[in-house]
Amino acid sequence: MVRRDNDVFRSEPARQCLSTLKAANVRFTPLPNQSFSGGCQTIDTVKLMSFGTEATNLGAMTCPLAANFTAWAKHAVAPAAKAFLGSEVVRIETMGTYNCRNINGGRSGRLSQHAFGNAVDVSAFILKDGRRISVLSGWNGKPDERAFLRRLHQSACKRFGTVLGPDYNAAHANHLHFDMAQKQFDAVAKQLNLDPGVAEILRWPMREFSFRIPVRMDDGSLKVFQGFRVQHNDARGPNKGG
Repeated sequence: MVRRDNDVFRSEPARQCLSTLKAANVRFTPLPNQSFSGGCQTIDTVKLMSFGTEATNLGAMTCPLAANFTAWAKHAVAPAAKAFLGSEVVRIETMGTYNCRNINGGRSGRLSQHAFGNAVDVSAFILKDGRRISVLSGWNGKPDERAFLRRLHQSACKRFGTVLGPDYNAAHANHLHFDMAQKQFDAVAKQLNLDPGVAEILRWPMREFSFRIPVRMDDGSLKVFQGFRVQHNDARGPNKGG
């Protein structure tokens, strides 16, 4: 593990994100930037302390993820609970945020957004009246629970870049997965004024290659940098389109 304390939240977007959290009365602690083996890293992440609703298992989260998660809890979860369940959510249960692993826990393939603290998995909601509404039992459960969970899934699509649930595959039968990856891509595409058709092609690459390069720094220390090559299609040949 390599700890990098001196470059935390130095960019303007990162500082603006912290201001957004403060303006929303969210209590949080900025965390040091860290790089781990396997290409995993946590850059400009925070630890949420309090935002009006208790939440379990929250570790390092990128600031945009934290900002959207807390806003979702306030503006989507709270009103949906009252509308569909007639009660108040007092605790959101999650399966965590940062986890250095590949997508679906596979031995090979792309790193999950969890490997960057850029994803959170929500598994259940505890109500003030004592009820526990879990994704596993409620997604196809009672009508009011089904409506509640589907409203949260729908509202999450407006805030997060990727939203996955039980209808996606069996691996998500017991939780809702939220991450910011596609949201970040969409923001860059907008800044570049990309043609919508081109943006849609770039949004879903055919494959992604990841590699790490050790570099001896001027001060004698050794740092490992991760690189990527993304191939969007092979229309021009097997090694083109990247």
